[in-house]
Amino acid sequence: MRPKVVIAETISQKGINALAESCDIDDASGIARHDLLGRLADAEGLIVRSATEVDTELIEAAPRLR
Repeated sequence: MRPKVVIAETISQKGINALAESCDIDDASGIARHDLLGRLADAEGLIVRSATEVDTELIEAAPRLR
């Protein structure tokens, strides 16, 4: 089973393509925080830049993050 990676902010298509070679990608860029939290339950990775606040609430919503 391939790991699920949530992309919370816009990144280059080249980056998405590289990740997609070994991961299942969930492109969540531009969605509301509440919706993002719901998509993290089974995610093993999370890509953020500077707009997404990675706080306790977000970490607790993603128990499988590595």
